[in-house]
Amino acid sequence: MNGDRPRGDGFQSDERASSRGAKAAVGVVIVLGLVTLYTVFGGPLPFVASGGPALDSVPSEADVVVYTDAWTFSSDTSRNVVDGFLTVSNESLPGYTGPASLSEAFRSLGDTSLEPFRLRSVTAFGSYDQTGRVGPYQGLVLKTTWSRSDIMSGFGGGRDAYERRDHHGTAVFVQPSSSATLPAVAQLERDRFVVGTEPAVRDAIDAHTGRDRGLNDTLQSRFDDLDRGPVRFVAAMPEGVPGEPIVPADVARSIRGIETVGGSYYPDGGDATVSLTVGTADAANATAVAPMLRDGIEATRSHVPAETRALLAGARVDRTSDGVTISISGPVESFLGGYRAVIDTGLLNLLTGTPVGEPSLELVPDDVDAVGYADAGLVADPTAQALFERLLTVGDPANETTVDRLFRGLETVSVENLTSVRSATVFAQGVERNETEAAAILQARWSHADARAALDAANATYREESYRGQQVLIATENTQSVWIASVRANRQVIGTDEAVQDVIAVSRGDQEALSGPLAVAIRNRASYLRAASVVPEAATDAAGPFSEVVGDVDVLGASYESVDDRVVGRIDLHFRTESRADEAADVLGAVLTLGGGAIDDEQVRQLLESATVSQDGRVVTVTARTDPETLLALVDRLAGGEQAQSATGLTTLLPGDPAPAGEQP
Repeated sequence: MNGDRPRGDGFQSDERASSRGAKAAVGVVIVLGLVTLYTVFGGPLPFVASGGPALDSVPSEADVVVYTDAWTFSSDTSRNVVDGFLTVSNESLPGYTGPASLSEAFRSLGDTSLEPFRLRSVTAFGSYDQTGRVGPYQGLVLKTTWSRSDIMSGFGGGRDAYERRDHHGTAVFVQPSSSATLPAVAQLERDRFVVGTEPAVRDAIDAHTGRDRGLNDTLQSRFDDLDRGPVRFVAAMPEGVPGEPIVPADVARSIRGIETVGGSYYPDGGDATVSLTVGTADAANATAVAPMLRDGIEATRSHVPAETRALLAGARVDRTSDGVTISISGPVESFLGGYRAVIDTGLLNLLTGTPVGEPSLELVPDDVDAVGYADAGLVADPTAQALFERLLTVGDPANETTVDRLFRGLETVSVENLTSVRSATVFAQGVERNETEAAAILQARWSHADARAALDAANATYREESYRGQQVLIATENTQSVWIASVRANRQVIGTDEAVQDVIAVSRGDQEALSGPLAVAIRNRASYLRAASVVPEAATDAAGPFSEVVGDVDVLGASYESVDDRVVGRIDLHFRTESRADEAADVLGAVLTLGGGAIDDEQVRQLLESATVSQDGRVVTVTARTDPETLLALVDRLAGGEQAQSATGLTTLLPGDPAPAGEQP
């Protein structure tokens, strides 16, 4: 351990508390340190035996460095830690695809020509993509007595699967047609190799030979300051704040002052010790972050088993001039119980890069005009966060709606009520009749009692009734009513009276659930944000010479996703007849080809030029790709600025901010 770091007192529960939102936000930072080794690269790293970090072979592009050496498996404690984390990850972690146990991990190496105990150490590196997670740029620097042929057989299909290329005098072997995550191999020294994507391998060669300046000074310094455990990592803090815009402004400011997150693990007899270091820009930021971390520990304690609460009670929080370190020591079982509990609370939603929920279409009534889906995984994507923020109502705190009060109260009762939210399925009906009824079905683990306690905590006015045998909370705000009901396990519905009544009827089997083109349009996509609606008659009347084509459109769908540092938007036109779909595909293709050049606005023109038209039977899809900045700028302009933004969003579909007649969203 570092001898020059000041030691702090044991955690005291009466430390000054920062805002409530800090407890949820900082839980993310704590979890990040505990599970980075298994989530940041989409699975566990190879298992290793003694070598030392190879930071001199890590390129300047790296945002994350993870080191593991032989000592990791020199004790029963370490083997039990890794085996337990793999088992819990396999059972509970969304999107986990790695081995289910340590023995399975070793067996997977045994299926190749690689002998695990000839691998001395691994220094893994990667860079962030647009979503703030490690993207395709990845590499592993291996200190090993394996041969190059061994590595080619273990990571690919043998020497014949590779094509030799040259980079500044060093041979680089690449699998040109492979879908492997790490398709390239190069030898740096007699017992040092780099395996990764071809750009990462070339950059590692340059770092090793001095052509690249190597790992940046901040990450290098923070890594060097870590305790000398057999497992160490350091990562630059991604841009943006996990969970914005729901994170309070003061918490967001403090999180933006975090430069790096690092940590180390080492065994101590039968116990394990984990140190997590948050590196800040300066002493002022360290001062602001320290109480947030203490609050995060306190919030986490209420959601973990008893043995893990004891572990956290002994946590040490130490502040230095440029960071804060949390040190936790205790039995392996306590760490594993906490890891499983944190997954169960949903805090890992903020770290996953894939959708973690599913649409609740089985509860949506069949006669709706529009349906949308938002996945909790969107909080891991900064661009999706920004888009979502633009859909939120910018409300006056003096005119707080029932929905605002409910969520504020849920957080007060238990942070888990919010962090357990996996998804929201929103629908609206009666739009064309100017009689809009709407509701949101949340995939979340809270109960009717939790919702009632939340309304009490928020001083909301409500009454409790029974509708068709279903207990319902009816809250009143500004003469409008919002119904709240727990219709099934992990399914909560919030909305107008008729909309919630219909969901209850569907849940009881008394009414048909959504099917047909609207349901297909939502299920056909797998992105964070999806929407579909019927085409109103007014749109057909306004289409002029294209009215017959527009009149044949049954459903209009839209979706958003982020792919390779680009944002991808899709508009799906579901036609009733294939002949009209053929006609529309031809017209749209011509418009995009000829119309883009006639548009003066450069951003719009570039977006149109990037668009493509495809057809699958009766579905015509327009796909556009652009960079996040252009997309957000266009959304702002189309919304007409902040004033227009303040009149949009989910809360306008719910009572408390009713739209004027004829202007329903």
